[in-house]
Amino acid sequence: MTEKEKEEKGKWEDTTDGPVFVPKIETDKETPKLTRHEKAWMKNSKEANKALKGKKITGARYLTKEEHKSWGWYNAGLLIELDDGSCLIAQSDDEGNDAGVIVHIHKGGKSEQVFHVL
Repeated sequence: MTEKEKEEKGKWEDTTDGPVFVPKIETDKETPKLTRHEKAWMKNSKEANKALKGKKITGARYLTKEEHKSWGWYNAGLLIELDDGSCLIAQSDDEGNDAGVIVHIHKGGKSEQVFHVL
């Protein structure tokens, strides 16, 4: 998707709950209602921002064999430790069927680093 196409869909706005994507709405037409997907996207973005904003990464490591086997996974994914004792682990899907990759996009988007499953 080009930058122009992104702008046509809406823009990011800073709110007290953090950045939120606001879809562009045509003013000369009847105001459309948000789709179920758009509502879920906004709700989940707000929840993720509330849960993670301000947290600091204190460490990163791959799950041990015992840890990923206890989840019923074949692969070990990256575990990111946070300063409040919680952690982030990428899953392959919403149901947690296996570990998933994390992609680190460097500032400016000029390069990336993929943390593969093992």
